[in-house]
Amino acid sequence: MKIAGAGALRAAGRPDELLSAPSSAVPQPVTAASRRVADALMTLGPSRVSAIAMFLGFSSAAVNKHLDQLEDAGWVIPTFRAPYGPGAVAPTSRGRGRPARLWTLTTVGTESLAARAMPTDDCAALATAAMRYVKDTVGLDGVAALARNHADSMKQAWIARNVTSASNLAQALAAQGFAAVAVEGLDGSAQVCQHHCPIHDVAAEFPVFCEMETSAMSEVLGVNVVRLATIAGGSPICTTMVPARVPDEKSPARPAQLSTPAATSTTPTNGATR
Repeated sequence: MKIAGAGALRAAGRPDELLSAPSSAVPQPVTAASRRVADALMTLGPSRVSAIAMFLGFSSAAVNKHLDQLEDAGWVIPTFRAPYGPGAVAPTSRGRGRPARLWTLTTVGTESLAARAMPTDDCAALATAAMRYVKDTVGLDGVAALARNHADSMKQAWIARNVTSASNLAQALAAQGFAAVAVEGLDGSAQVCQHHCPIHDVAAEFPVFCEMETSAMSEVLGVNVVRLATIAGGSPICTTMVPARVPDEKSPARPAQLSTPAATSTTPTNGATR
């Protein structure tokens, strides 16, 4: 999916301040149709009404109605510039008239959607506790082995879907619950933006899960991808840069090293190793 940049970073306020907009004093009910609009924003990121309408097949009037309901419930906030994501660093357009508003999920909206997918935190707490037990009894190597196994299972699913590009990868990640979308650059590169992470609680304490996932992406795509930001690390989204392929490239790029290097170095120094 190719989505145009949504604008530059908002002049005032950090992204976390924008996304923490206060909800109304009395929580408003959110209908199933309005939830679909919220789900679309989870996948698309900051978007205009026209983009949401096209994505869902709704009329712009219907989308506006649902956005009003979501805003009353504190789930979304309007801005004139994207507070995060690729659109946050895109050049500002200087056209005539007032720019179209962008709609972004707030922290309340994101957490409400996540709560619907997982009604309680029991699973996340259990997974984190299990990782702590593995670390205490086996060591960090055991945690890394589990993270590698998890990434391998994701990779096998990508291979089964014939993932060969950033766009394919985003579609596969979306099917796995990561609410992902690929944003293509003019130079052939792309950013894969994941607006949700089902394991962010575990990954926040054990970032090796993010590292192994990144390595799996490199292995499947055959290029060295670069993870720019993660939800587990405190960013609103996970962002991965996928470089453009070199046309005459005959061998896949070596995946980024994720394991902790050994204490000794084999870097040549005056003909010797150290």
